[in-house]
Amino acid sequence: GQRYEFQLVLPAVVENHAEFVLPASMQMRTSVGLCHMLPPDDPASLTRRWLWDFPGVSEATIVVESTEGRESIAAHPFLSFDADYDVRESGVDIRFDARIDVPFEAIQGLNLKSTSPVQLLSITVDDRAVEWRRHDDDDSGRQHFVIDCEEPLQGANHRLRIHAIAPTQADCDWILPAFVLPDLRWQEGAALVKVSPPLSLRHARVDQGQHAVTV
Repeated sequence: GQRYEFQLVLPAVVENHAEFVLPASMQMRTSVGLCHMLPPDDPASLTRRWLWDFPGVSEATIVVESTEGRESIAAHPFLSFDADYDVRESGVDIRFDARIDVPFEAIQGLNLKSTSPVQLLSITVDDRAVEWRRHDDDDSGRQHFVIDCEEPLQGANHRLRIHAIAPTQADCDWILPAFVLPDLRWQEGAALVKVSPPLSLRHARVDQGQHAVTV
C-alpha cells in the first residue's frame, strides 16, 4: 500500500495541536504526541479528520499510509497515561491516570490487568466511581479485572483513574506493578517514582516498557 513519511520542523511552543484531512483509506502515525481519528459526521464520507496533540518539540515524523492489507489503527480505542509510585517501607502507593479516546464503536467496560499482585482501592471513570470485579487470572499470573462503566465510552478525553497499593520489595531488582488495558492501543506513557526514607533508590531501569527499581 501507499506510504508517505514527512519530517517536520516545529515552532517552539509548549503545547499545540494540528488537524489533518486524509482519504478514508489512509491512516497516520506520529513520532511524538497523541494522534487519533475523529469520529466522522458521515461514515460514508471519502475523507477522515485526524487530530494531533503534541508537546513543545522541535522535530517530529509523520507517517501516512494506506490501511489496505493491514489492520486499521483507527478502529481501536487509544490510551495514554501517567503513573505515580510512592515507594515506602510499608508498601507502594500507585496512582494511575489515563486518557482514553474512543473514535468509533462505543465500549461499555474495560479489561484491566496488573503485571503483579495489587490491591485496588478505587477506580473512577470521568470522575465517577465505578465498580470492578475480579476475573480469572491469565497463564502469566497477571491479575485480571473487569471495570463496569456506568455509561458507554465514546469520543475523546475520557479519564480513567486507578488508586492501588502493593507490597514493597527491597534489596532486589523489582519490576514495579503496572496496569495494562489489552483492548486499547497504547500511545504513550510516563512514570514518576518517589522513594521515601529510610529507603533510597539504588538503581532504576526500563525493561520492555516496565519500570524496574532496586531500593
